[in-house]
Amino acid sequence: MAALVAPMGTPGITPMREPAVSRIEVFTGAGRRRRWPDELKARIVAEAMAPGGTVSGVARRHGLEASQMFAWRRVHAPRRIGAPQITA
Repeated sequence: MAALVAPMGTPGITPMREPAVSRIEVFTGAGRRRRWPDELKARIVAEAMAPGGTVSGVARRHGLEASQMFAWRRVHAPRRIGAPQITA
């Protein structure tokens, strides 16, 4: 029995392609929130603020989301002179 596959170039038929998968992550069980020491947070923020550093690149390297890095940066970044102080 022959397979029912339309040859390439058949009008009105779009050939299906397998999606390219570069990485698969499997999460098992309930994940726990990671605890990051303040000293490590400050070092990671400093790395992102260094010349040539990017928040997204540093976040990826440390397994973080960029949004988490931005929140840490508000808390752990060195204060600029004349910058308004934000208190929560």
